[in-house]
Amino acid sequence: MKHLVNLLVPFLFLHISALSLAQKCEDLELWGSFTTEALEGRKLADLHMDTDPYRMITWNFFADERFLPLTGKRFDEMPLDQKQKLAKKLTDCSMKKEHAWNPTFYWMRRNLATPLTQTRQVEEMNAHVATLRESRTRCASITESLGTGEITMDELRDLERKVDTEFKFLLPGERQQLRAAMNENRRTIAQRTIEQRLRSLESATASVATLQACVDFRINHTDALRAVDAVYDSQVHARLDSTITRNLKVLVPEQMDVFRKMDLGAQPYARLDEARAAFMRAYGRFDRHAVVQDALDVMATRKTALLRPDRHNILNEIDNTGSVAGLHDLDEKYLRYTHENDELVMLFRAYIDEKSEFLSERDKNAEEVFEQKRRTLRENRDHRAQEAKALREELRNEGQVNLMTLDDILRVYGKFMTVTARNDGHYVEQYWENFKGFMADFGFQRTLAEKNLILDGDPFMHTSMGASFICRYDPYRCSVTYRILKAPARVVELYSLELFGTYPYAHSSAIDAIPVGQDPVYFTAKNGTVLIGLARSEDGTLNITAMDNSHGRYSDLLMAERTSARELKVTSISALSPILVQQGDKVRISASGSISLGLTAGSGGPDGIMEYHQYNIERYFAHGMLMGRIGDGEWFRVGKETTFEADRRGLVYLKVNDNDPSNNAGHFVVTYHVDRVKD
Repeated sequence: MKHLVNLLVPFLFLHISALSLAQKCEDLELWGSFTTEALEGRKLADLHMDTDPYRMITWNFFADERFLPLTGKRFDEMPLDQKQKLAKKLTDCSMKKEHAWNPTFYWMRRNLATPLTQTRQVEEMNAHVATLRESRTRCASITESLGTGEITMDELRDLERKVDTEFKFLLPGERQQLRAAMNENRRTIAQRTIEQRLRSLESATASVATLQACVDFRINHTDALRAVDAVYDSQVHARLDSTITRNLKVLVPEQMDVFRKMDLGAQPYARLDEARAAFMRAYGRFDRHAVVQDALDVMATRKTALLRPDRHNILNEIDNTGSVAGLHDLDEKYLRYTHENDELVMLFRAYIDEKSEFLSERDKNAEEVFEQKRRTLRENRDHRAQEAKALREELRNEGQVNLMTLDDILRVYGKFMTVTARNDGHYVEQYWENFKGFMADFGFQRTLAEKNLILDGDPFMHTSMGASFICRYDPYRCSVTYRILKAPARVVELYSLELFGTYPYAHSSAIDAIPVGQDPVYFTAKNGTVLIGLARSEDGTLNITAMDNSHGRYSDLLMAERTSARELKVTSISALSPILVQQGDKVRISASGSISLGLTAGSGGPDGIMEYHQYNIERYFAHGMLMGRIGDGEWFRVGKETTFEADRRGLVYLKVNDNDPSNNAGHFVVTYHVDRVKD
């Protein structure tokens, strides 16, 4: 404390009279007390220039009337020469032998003498002093407004946030007095604000806007009500409830008159549900009020009355519905928002529940059958893989040691994918030479000398067997074909066994094996980004082709993975689905999940995103949206959910609306159900 008291000792020497040293020290004790208060527990070392504590102490020294006893004038009234004389006194005092090593005197000479000596600093300090006095005047005005009730609760909250910012250069005691005045008058201000707003609501014309204002009042005035007391809080809520009830008694009957006269048209159930939804948007939050409950009862009565004349049609619809989801839709359409205790409603609901239980059991059995098929498929694939391993060993023992493995073919494909071409139609020499060296290690040499790429495929012949590789370069459809002329039946069987035993069949996830013929049979590798085709021509040539599908160019050949009896995993590079429909079938498809749509587009759900239309397959659909078609028909929107009636026979295609999915990741989980049309 003694150190803080000494903070402003140099101001002793600002006195231009012949006061004794003891008398000057009496003044310093007063200034030291002021400094102790203003420091608010800070240390002298905290008072660096350009900090708020420094500004607060220095500005208050020069703004207060501290120079009047010494000079008879305030700081901003003194001429410059008088200020300079005071500064010289301060400097001379601080440099006396007994004070030379006092850090407080040194700080005062460095920081408080400057505004007394230089014109620019004096002008700046005068401006600071004026700002501080304006702030002090505003503080006094606010304090007076608090006492006279001229301030609102919102203004009080705003003021509480600004005390330590707008008035940060006032002395701590002054800020504390302002806070005390706010706390003392908070209750009065809160009650007056509430009364003004409440009276305006009570006198307002009945309208939906007035009801909304009542709801907002409860939310926005929670703090104000808490500032008064619990009794007043309950009184205010009672008055609000009374105001709400008065508005409802005017508005709801008007709405019900419109409802009773409403023409239901050709879709009465949908029209009633729409009318109820509109009513609930306006009055649903007040459903504990009797007038609203009565209105909802009237609506339920009208919808329930529709069921009796329509009961035979409803029963037929329930009987013809073949899915739990479809039964749920019927329940929503006919029975939602009716009288639960009505005899006919209970009959329909019991029939729906009974059939739902039956269909659920059927679906459970379907899942069990699906899982059994999948287990059988895995067992068959493992068996074929073992057969292929044994057959390759037999062929090797017979001297056929140069037959490429599937892994070798994929390695050639992967290496060829690193080759690039220039705009002039020539390969980039470095990559091309590396690829030719790679092929030479397998015993394959290029048969052409040119360095330019061959659009119908570059042939690489094996030096000692009738086999070749045909490498086709295309930025979006690169492929390599391993070709064996006049392949023996056992070699064809080998690759057929290896493919069926190693890779999923592209057209189905539950197929065992099919004969190898002229039409290629496709398999998937590397998560569908590579398709492997297996075909045998009439002259006995066996072709195994690895094709790039990372851009989705062969998506129509790739079927979505089936994860359960009625659930699929749809990626950006697949389009085919196992959903086979007949004309007239009712199909329900729902999707969830998220797909990353490249490096800049971000992720999107089944409804897609509203940008990047330049990369769309279907221009007017959202980018990345899940869309569908039947066979060769037109694409239609699927999104998160859709229901449609098939207009033709065929497989349903499900595709992500993105024409370049090479950087995409993720998948949609698609569930579906087909209500078959009866013969």
